[in-house]
Amino acid sequence: MKVRPFPVVVALSLPVLLGFSMPSCGPKKEECESLIKAMKEARGAFGEDKGGKDDFKAMAKKYKTAQETVEAVKVTVPELKGFQDKYAEHIGHLATAADITAKVTGGEITDPAELDKAKAKATKALDAVDQGSEMDIYIDTLKFCGD
Repeated sequence: MKVRPFPVVVALSLPVLLGFSMPSCGPKKEECESLIKAMKEARGAFGEDKGGKDDFKAMAKKYKTAQETVEAVKVTVPELKGFQDKYAEHIGHLATAADITAKVTGGEITDPAELDKAKAKATKALDAVDQGSEMDIYIDTLKFCGD
């Protein structure tokens, strides 16, 4: 008896002929693209500032906006969610430090006890930033998405 490959070819071609797509790798590719795009946009917040009160206020606002941009990406892949959370947290620490510095340099915090609390909070934020760079998180995300 002769085996005819025609039914197999038709069966495999049927989803394409009917306009359906075969299952893909899931949401990873789309979510990777969205998260990397948001991270690139957020990286625009990292610029040179002169260090004055108004610069620190603007810096804090840029970092907060960047953090919100990254957090707004819908991510369901657990590994990507981890990268997203780390990146947003990192930027949030920078926003906190810049905001406190703006308040101190702008004279909004003058009470010695409040200055000590502000300094401790800013130091804690900057210590967290020192634990890893946003570039490392970005590169880890690119590596994961390239697999």
